[in-house]
Amino acid sequence: DMHSGEQGAFAALYCKLHRLLAPELRVNQLGLWSSYLFSLGQVAASVAAPYYLSVILDRAIPEQDLPLFYRSAILIILTFILLFVSSLLTARFEVQSIERVFQGLRNRVVASLLRKPLALFSMHDSGDLITRVSHDTESLSRIVFDFIFPSLRHATFVLVTVVFMLAWEWRLGLYTVAALPAYLLLSVIFEKPLATASALARQRLSEQNETLLDILSGIREL
Repeated sequence: DMHSGEQGAFAALYCKLHRLLAPELRVNQLGLWSSYLFSLGQVAASVAAPYYLSVILDRAIPEQDLPLFYRSAILIILTFILLFVSSLLTARFEVQSIERVFQGLRNRVVASLLRKPLALFSMHDSGDLITRVSHDTESLSRIVFDFIFPSLRHATFVLVTVVFMLAWEWRLGLYTVAALPAYLLLSVIFEKPLATASALARQRLSEQNETLLDILSGIREL
């Protein structure tokens, strides 16, 4: 039940983020898809390197097959080059695209505030409004950059690894599958304290911004 609840919470968060960021995601979809496709190169290299190493240890060395040894060693080097290049390209496209997405979101938030009636600014503290524009959009950016996109990459990596391990050596594949519940359990344990701490940090930042605005607005009188 807990696991299904966490899946439901993640799906709800993903849907809300998708609706909120839909205009910017459509504009920057080429960069986001490029980042994901290059991340597949990381996955392929991470799976291929151990395989070619096993070829060296299990076949080339026992059979003293030098051509096979050299081919496998060259392929291992190429997989590390692929891993390095794909990691750089993934980071480049991902960072650029996400920054553009949230720059567009900040512009929309500011434009929306400028269209609000004056009564809104009487109902809410200026520090809270500043926190919404600056800190909240930055927090969403961190969620997408540190959680959503890595989760998609990790899910792809886990799926490819499990399929590869089951096809290569089914017993190792079963060990990999058996370790997944422990990973999910740790995610559940650490998620709630982090969410509580994040909410408290946002409240404190709002109070800090309000105090700073009071100081700056009265600096001449002081």
